[in-house]
Amino acid sequence: KLRCEQVLGMLLGKARQIAEKEVGSISDFVVTVPGWYSQVQRTAVLAACRIAKVNCVRLLNEHTAIALNYAIRSYARLTGDDHKPFKVAFVDVGYSQSSCSIVEFVKEKLIVRWVEYDRHIGGRDFDGLLLSHWAAHFKTNKPKIDILSNKKAARRLEDACERLKKVLSASGEGTFGVESIMDDR
Repeated sequence: KLRCEQVLGMLLGKARQIAEKEVGSISDFVVTVPGWYSQVQRTAVLAACRIAKVNCVRLLNEHTAIALNYAIRSYARLTGDDHKPFKVAFVDVGYSQSSCSIVEFVKEKLIVRWVEYDRHIGGRDFDGLLLSHWAAHFKTNKPKIDILSNKKAARRLEDACERLKKVLSASGEGTFGVESIMDDR
């Protein structure tokens, strides 16, 4: 039976192999973790790095890493003569959780002012809301069928809802259709 550290160590080792195949030797790693990780979880990540023989020079909260990336890409804005402090909101809606941070950029430094996580709301919840909406629609309107009573039909509807969510992520409107969802309808 493998421990979590060993599994993560194998994943990091494989990531290193893939990266080195593409760009050559890599000497150091910076690893990001969710800000809500406890000290025990952070220690486990560092143990995984040792298992993978990865030189982890820094363990960063993910929002700090995002802000640093933004700062590097916005260097001219951050260092110009007319530089005024400004704040940026970084929002991450993942599959199972969401997070937001407010970072203030003051000449040549960043200050994480606020971070909040909701570990129970994510993209899957949007899929679920769309699924509930369309299942109710099919049940009360033509063709008046209970999609959720048929596993295959429910899966087709789930797939269509996920596609619709992706379309709506990039556009304010989209089309929705499912071919032969149930009983050749």
